[in-house]
Amino acid sequence: MKKKMVSVLLTASMLAGMTLCAVPVMAEDAETPENEVTGDASADDSFVVWGWNDDIKKILDGPFKEAYPDDYERIVFVNTGGSDYYQSKLDPVLDDPSNELYPDMMGLEVDYVQKYVNSDWVQNVADLGTQLMTMQTAISTIWILDPMLMET
Repeated sequence: MKKKMVSVLLTASMLAGMTLCAVPVMAEDAETPENEVTGDASADDSFVVWGWNDDIKKILDGPFKEAYPDDYERIVFVNTGGSDYYQSKLDPVLDDPSNELYPDMMGLEVDYVQKYVNSDWVQNVADLGTQLMTMQTAISTIWILDPMLMET
């Protein structure tokens, strides 16, 4: 019984020590990075795209640029530096339509997509009265974004 009590106390003290040591490290990592903005947001014909990493930018810089070089020049890409910061950076901009970084298009993660889809901030492309892509283009876009979807 005495050995059991000693091992419980030692385990508890080790866990407490590890927790105390970990707190300062976690606090340092919580610093919010600055947005990385590429392109000219002040241009009259700018098209602002928001993302939380470079995945969308890679598509814009690769296949999109090759297919639509004139439109590529209009792209302004805002990288928030991580999905942990995405919503807290995006929401204030969405509340201010006069902001030059107000998104024309934004990437959404499955964890919070419903928040935006069910808000007044976004519109269904079909409701805009213009068909922006054919089925072939849509399938190609899905393949570019996630080739694993096409392997069935």
